[in-house]
Amino acid sequence: MKWIFNKVLMSYDKKIEGTGMALFRIFFGLLMMAEVTEVDYFRELNYSDIPFIGNQLVNFHYFLFAWQIVLVFFIFGLFTRTTSILNYLFGLVVFSVFHKFEYHLDYALTGLSFLAMISPMAKTYSLDNLLLKLKYSKSGIDFKPDTKIPQLYYIIFMFVGIAIIYFDSIFYKLATPMWRNGYGLWLPASLPENTWLDLSFILNIKPLAMGMGFLTLVFEAVFLFTFFLKKWRLPLFIVGLGLHIGIVIAFPIPWFGLGVVFLYILLLPVGLWDKLTKFLQFKSPKLTVFYNPDCPLSNRVRLFIKHIDAFNAIRFEKAENASQYKQLENVTEQELTEGVYSIDNKGNVYNGLKTYRKAMLSQWLLWPVGILLYIPGIFHLKNAFYKSITANKENIPCTESNYNLGFASGPVNYDNLRLTSNLTWRKLKVNLLYAFCVFVLLNQLLLIGWRSIAFQEVREIPAVKNFIEKSFPSKLISFHLLNGQKFLGLTSHPVFMDVVHFNGYNHIIAVVYKDQNGKETYLPMINEKGQAGYYAFGRRWVNWTFRTNGKDIDQEALKYGLMRYTAFWIGKHNKSFDNTTLYIKVKKIDTPHGWEYNFLRKQMAKPWMDAGTVEWKNKVFTANIPEIESL
Repeated sequence: MKWIFNKVLMSYDKKIEGTGMALFRIFFGLLMMAEVTEVDYFRELNYSDIPFIGNQLVNFHYFLFAWQIVLVFFIFGLFTRTTSILNYLFGLVVFSVFHKFEYHLDYALTGLSFLAMISPMAKTYSLDNLLLKLKYSKSGIDFKPDTKIPQLYYIIFMFVGIAIIYFDSIFYKLATPMWRNGYGLWLPASLPENTWLDLSFILNIKPLAMGMGFLTLVFEAVFLFTFFLKKWRLPLFIVGLGLHIGIVIAFPIPWFGLGVVFLYILLLPVGLWDKLTKFLQFKSPKLTVFYNPDCPLSNRVRLFIKHIDAFNAIRFEKAENASQYKQLENVTEQELTEGVYSIDNKGNVYNGLKTYRKAMLSQWLLWPVGILLYIPGIFHLKNAFYKSITANKENIPCTESNYNLGFASGPVNYDNLRLTSNLTWRKLKVNLLYAFCVFVLLNQLLLIGWRSIAFQEVREIPAVKNFIEKSFPSKLISFHLLNGQKFLGLTSHPVFMDVVHFNGYNHIIAVVYKDQNGKETYLPMINEKGQAGYYAFGRRWVNWTFRTNGKDIDQEALKYGLMRYTAFWIGKHNKSFDNTTLYIKVKKIDTPHGWEYNFLRKQMAKPWMDAGTVEWKNKVFTANIPEIESL
């Protein structure tokens, strides 16, 4: 254990650029934003007992809107520590109230949100970094914040976000024939209700389809033991990226696939981002801006624009050097220092607000603001405000003494701060991060033994079974595992399992609306081909495919699900709850027992059969459907 701790300490002391972590923050924030926006759109379905006409168990609309604002701050890296804590707390509240609509991504987002609270995610590509520059810079001194972070944080994200998940998952996969025989990709992607695209051109190449299944097994088995080794990172990145982009393309769980894709950013060499940035930068600037180096206001504007100028579109020159430019020969030194002049790459000269407008149009982030400044009313109002500031500068020279903007000496590095005679803040953080990793690993090992089907026979031994069902220690273990799942997202990973999900799944259920002319419209849970519609994406795919339907139909659960989904569709499409009839169709499909050419298309071609109706009359739901399993 001491050897492992020393490795952790070395990884903490090794500082690397925080660019990869910052990029992951941005993409992770966008992923959270997509998930929250989707939850908000489907909030009636998620939280109402009867969508649009019943009681909404929790009105989360404004709560979710507040969460979206927090995520905007988090994405831009403004007050990142605070917003990461708020994001975690919002997630705990929202995900905890899902009962029928929870799914695997919830736990992953919870775990990653927890890590975001304790990690330095805003060292680069952030407004927090800009605030540091503005706070500690003054005329003649440009403060450059430290952009490096301990390598250990990269490793912890990969360990918690991917490695232990793969490690846990492999115990489920190896216990099932589907994965052991190489059908792990082919079989789920060959059942129409699991897909939203027809990928038969891949599935019909048996060596490729089977090979990807076996590759997944091997990849997940070795990942935990290799991801921290430098020579393994590129091949792991290539394979992992391919597998999870495949999930995004093949299955209706895009946020789940993209979440892992974004994590793989952390495997790439950090120097790659600098090379990519330099490659994308303009070879020569689009605009040259002249500034007064003695003016703190001018300096802070320069720092702001340079901070967001990722593509090197703008060059700043001191006003005293303007005489070297022929276009500014007739401009006096006083005019240059009191105004803001610029020259674009075509030789055009701009001054005042027009310089700022041109500079904004040269920045992808500020481009919309630059467009707004072309609107006459807005431009003239802003121009009047700008002239009032420059008029004030004529009376009060723009110097550090006249414009004290709160220059500070510099940030403090607390790593060497001694908490006791033998304990520094650095060592305490390393000990806590090490303890956290050990806790996570031990917790996952406990989950494997406690829940994995690989140890099902062991748990059926009478003495073991009696211990699990009746003993007080067993209750403590269950309580511990439940809280680990709730607060850290540590859970089991039996995803895409034949014995759990697919064995005997021989039916697809669709709902159809017919207008007055008899035209049929498939409600977007299942389309006319039998594939998932946009109502059955993400958590709703899990709910519709395995909880409302399931491989073994529960008629009451089916009726309850049909009531909720049809009510949501009626509410969203302004149909009547007083007199609407919807038609149930069933497509009987085969259960695959081995690879078969064109299996997916054969299932999609199966005919639909009529299987009753569901009705809304006077806001009351009734279902007239036979036993689906008997059809």
